[in-house]
This record gives sequence, C-alpha cells and structure tokens, in this order.
Amino acid sequence: MSEITGLSKVAQDADFLRQVPFKQYEKVSVTFTLADTDTPVNYSILRPTDPDTVRFLDIGDKSVYTASTGVGTPVHVYRTPVPWATPGQLVLRASTAGYTTSLLLFVERA
Repeated sequence: MSEITGLSKVAQDADFLRQVPFKQYEKVSVTFTLADTDTPVNYSILRPTDPDTVRFLDIGDKSVYTASTGVGTPVHVYRTPVPWATPGQLVLRASTAGYTTSLLLFVERA
C-alpha cells in the first residue's frame, strides 16, 4: 500500500482499520442538569445514515464503566426513544442531576 501524506502509519494500516469497531466517532461534553430528564446531545462530525445507529459510551470518571471504588454511586447514562430528535442530535438521560461528563459517540462498522 502506498503512503498517504498526512496520515500516521497506523491510520494507513488496512488490517488494523478493519479491526477497529468504529466507522465514525466523536467525543462530546454534556451536562445533565436534571435527573432522568431528556437532554439533547449535539454532534457535528458523525454522519450516520440512520440516527438510531449512533451509539455512545460514557467515558467520564463517574460512569458505570470507569468509576472506581470509593467514588460513590456510578451514574447511568441511557437512551430513550424520542420522536422529536433532530438530525445531528442524540437525546439521553442520566440517573443523577448535575452530572457533567464526556461521551464517546460512534457509528459501528457494518
């Protein structure tokens, strides 16, 4: 494979890229001001063919995935079906009010 200017060697490795589970991804910050209340999360880089294919991981330090012992109760971020969501927007809820975190939004490889 010939080298593409401006991309790292890893980004040009076709075998590696086939193993990456993300087709597209974006990191966003969000604050859930109220518990268990719809909160719109805007994204600008992702271009899903179907908005329902956008997935997310809470990568903040109090998430159920990353919270360590002694941090308190982990916060659950979850999705509910919302008919009024607009393109470029995901609607999520958090189990705790006043929760600010980083989310990894992504579209999986087909």
